[in-house]
Amino acid sequence: MITAIVAYDENRVIGKDGKIPWNIPEDRKFFQQQTIGSALIMGRKTWESIPLKKRPLKGRFNLILSKTCRDHGVGYLFVDKMDTAIWWAKYVLRMDNIFIIGGAEIFKIALEKDLINRIIVSKIYGIHEGDAYFPEIKTANWEVHSPQKFKEFEVVEYVKSDEQGKI
Repeated sequence: MITAIVAYDENRVIGKDGKIPWNIPEDRKFFQQQTIGSALIMGRKTWESIPLKKRPLKGRFNLILSKTCRDHGVGYLFVDKMDTAIWWAKYVLRMDNIFIIGGAEIFKIALEKDLINRIIVSKIYGIHEGDAYFPEIKTANWEVHSPQKFKEFEVVEYVKSDEQGKI
């Protein structure tokens, strides 16, 4: 299953100047719990936004999309296309759970190519200044699951309508 996991505010802001515009440890913990043991697909800018000492994200295999970088190491690999990243995750790494973690352009590509089966959204309370946004979700194609409420955010899950019985 391919899942987009994202945190955005009330205006769908996901970033500002290459950084997350809020600091919510509880959401970071939620992200880690959801993605541990999985393959992560991200863009180069998202990779670079992760502090060096935290890269690659531990307990997960990191696949980074880049048109120019060709690097690899323990726990990470740069690839040039989304299809290649998914192929690596499914057929080389044999991962059942693949998470697309951003940024905005990567989310847009995955949604346009209809690659995502599920979206997990941490809806951050409030409005933040930003320059990167998550694309609008056309809810007609998705089943919306009731939110889990936390102190500073709520988690809403969207599952593709035709995927309901497969989870």
